[in-house]
Order: sequence, then structure tokens, then C-alpha cells
Amino acid sequence: MSVYLDIGVVHIQSWLTRTTKLRGRRGGSTMISEATVRETIDKVLEGMRDKVVPNDEAGDIDGVVALKLLVDDEEVERRVRQRVISHLRGQLPTATFRAGTFVGGNYAEAKLSPAKRADTWSPAVSDWPPGRPCGWCYSWPATPNNADEENNRLCGECAQRKAAAIDAEQGKRMPRQEKKLLSRLGTTTRVPNMMKDLAKLSGDGTHVALIYADGNAIGKFISDLHGMRDKKPAQALLKKVAKVIDESTWEALAAAVREIWFDGTAPPVIPHLVGGDDVLVSVPADRAWVFVRKLQSEFSRVIGNATGGTGVTPPSLSAGIVFHHHIKPLHVMHDLVSTLLRNAKAQYLGAEAAIAWQDATRDGEEPIDRTPFRHAKLADEAPQLAKLAKLPNATRQRLAELLRSHDLGTKPVEEHLRRLDLAGEVAPFRENPILLADALGMVHRWPR
Repeated sequence: MSVYLDIGVVHIQSWLTRTTKLRGRRGGSTMISEATVRETIDKVLEGMRDKVVPNDEAGDIDGVVALKLLVDDEEVERRVRQRVISHLRGQLPTATFRAGTFVGGNYAEAKLSPAKRADTWSPAVSDWPPGRPCGWCYSWPATPNNADEENNRLCGECAQRKAAAIDAEQGKRMPRQEKKLLSRLGTTTRVPNMMKDLAKLSGDGTHVALIYADGNAIGKFISDLHGMRDKKPAQALLKKVAKVIDESTWEALAAAVREIWFDGTAPPVIPHLVGGDDVLVSVPADRAWVFVRKLQSEFSRVIGNATGGTGVTPPSLSAGIVFHHHIKPLHVMHDLVSTLLRNAKAQYLGAEAAIAWQDATRDGEEPIDRTPFRHAKLADEAPQLAKLAKLPNATRQRLAELLRSHDLGTKPVEEHLRRLDLAGEVAPFRENPILLADALGMVHRWPR
């Protein structure tokens, strides 16, 4: 039996997006990459290499330090935790950390059972007295002599984020997920530095889409593999399942970016967090639907190929999408997209790829009551949505206005449809889960 120790940032997406500025997010991403990269952790654990090694079964995920203890000794484990947590706290003072010890024949098997030991470390409390809040995170007090270009006073951590982001913009340092994505795309052209630059790649020049995707029933998938471990293909996959999931996610992301990337431009994506089965990215608003369709289908294809012969149904990827003006605070949009993703996964109990979406500009920033739909439904209706998108903007707007006060099937709406000869265009959207009113909202951000 092997002993595994995972130490990582809890709710990493929330920590990354706690500042109102994209620069703060990119700086935070750079800080996490540098704090948890293998070379750094090797130095932190110098002198203990006969007792602990990197866990190569776990994949390479930002914000997670995955280790394998060579001895089952609580004192050794305590010392390793103490060193790593002390290091992380010094680099990421406002993050929450969690450490868990797992025991099993391999990493996947160990993670099927509750942690043998688990601890959580809450964020550090600032020693500064109450005063002017930080102009980025509004959580910690601002410190003297720290400000951004707009003269927003910053707390100590946000000042670190700013410095890391400036270095990233100048090419001196770069978040690991950006490096990995550019390598997979085979380009040295950097992704946009600012959200406004990403928005310029959109049709209206002002809107972007925040996309949060996550694997469905990953725990069940690993458990099912464990149940088939007497079969050689399942046994082989179980030993490397974390890496296979991570690789499937990265392949799907790269394919989705290529799908919306035109020659001669910067890759139209800002990756906020990628790893394991998680993807949190921003793309131009009018490329989001194409991006998500490709992301989901490619993930299913790649992990389906890896699962072949095991007798186990592969997992899928669900997604939440928020369309918003580029100036909107990322942490507010993150809260909304997280809710949408949870709704998408809950609607179909994680049994298949699903999508939930909202246009914060038109629908507001509080979650609305809109039924998520299956990825397969979007694929089926894409041609009909494209036809709807080709209608003149004024026609679509007038129809949307009618539907705010009258249901489809009522006399005013039906007479309007007959007068404009739109029966064929609206026929696919008379039933759930994509209703006509929702379809009109979707094609407002449809590629032209």
C-alpha cells in the first residue's frame, strides 16, 4: 500500500478571481504556478528526498502539491505538511489550504476512500488596523506605497499580484497554463493581456464570455474502473487515470481554441485555470458557442478513446457560460458562472454533457430560471440556430419583445410569425429545453 499526500489551494477559482482586475487574476495565476511547481517544492523538501517524492500518478495541476510518502510515518508526514504549508502561506497569504493523506494500492484507488487524515488552514489575518480597503480585492487593508496605474491603493498580496502580472506581460514570467496552452497550439504569439483586448476580437468589440467547464461524475468513473480492475485495460487505465483526465482536458481545450482561432491574430482566449477536469477561460462573446461545443465533444472523444476496452462509460464535460461586458468584475461573473455550472450538472445528474448560460448584459447578474440543455441538443439545433441568427437584428428584437408579454402560441405572436413568414425558423423552438425566447438570446451572440 502507498501513502499519498495532497496539499492544495481550496476554491482556487475564487482565490484567483477575488480581485476586480484581470491583471490581478493573471498575477495570482503566476504566483500559484511558481509556488506549486515541482522545482520549487523540491527545494522546500530538500533533505527529505529519501522520505517523500513527487506523485507522478496525479498529473500536473496548478495549485496542488501532490506527493508520495516513502514511509508511513506520522512524524514524517507532519514535517512535510508543515514545510509545504509554511512555504505556500508565505507566497499566497490570503488563500485557504487543505491537506489530505490517502492510502491505497495506487493513487486512484487511494482517492476512492475518505482521507486518512485531513486538515484545513484558513487565510491569514492581516495585522493592519481597519483602514482604507485595497482597491483590487476590497478584502484586506491597503498598505503604504503600493498602488496601481489608476492610483488604487493595494494590499500586500495584490501588490504581489501586480508585480507578477507586469512580469508576465513583459514575458519575464508567465502563468503555467498559458505556457502549456501556447506550447500545445504551437505558437509563441501571446494571448491578450487585457480583457478589453480580448473583447476587441468579438463582433461588437465590447463583450466576452466567461466559461467554466467541469467533468461529470469523475468519482463514479474512477470507482467503476476500480470495479473492473480484474480486466487488464481497466487496470492499466486506473494506474494513470488522473493523468488521462488531465490530458483529455488539455487536448479538448487546445482543439476548442483552434476551432475559433483565425490566422494572424492572437489566440482568442485567456486561460484563468486549467487542470484535472476543470477549465475556466474567457473568449470573445461571439465565439463562445462554437468553443463550448468543440470543448465538450473533443473531451468526450479523447477520454472515450482512452477508455476503450475497459467496459466503463467515460465521463463527459458540462459547462456554464456567462456573456458580459469586458469591464465587469471577474469575481462577480465567476460567482454567476459557478452557479450556472452547478445547475447544468444537477439538471441531468452528471449523466451527460450539459450547458447552462446567461447574458449578464440582457438578463442581469443574478441567476435566472432558465433550463440547462444537453450538449447533444445544441449540436442538433445548431443549424436551426444559425438560420435564426441570420434574421435581421430588428426582426429578432421585435419578436423577443413580443415574447416578454405574450407566450408562443398566443394570437399576437402567431399573427406576427405568419405576417413575417417565420414559422419554419421558430418551429424547432416550440418545445423544451431550448425555447424560442432563449434561442433568440443565444443567437444574439452567435457567430455571423
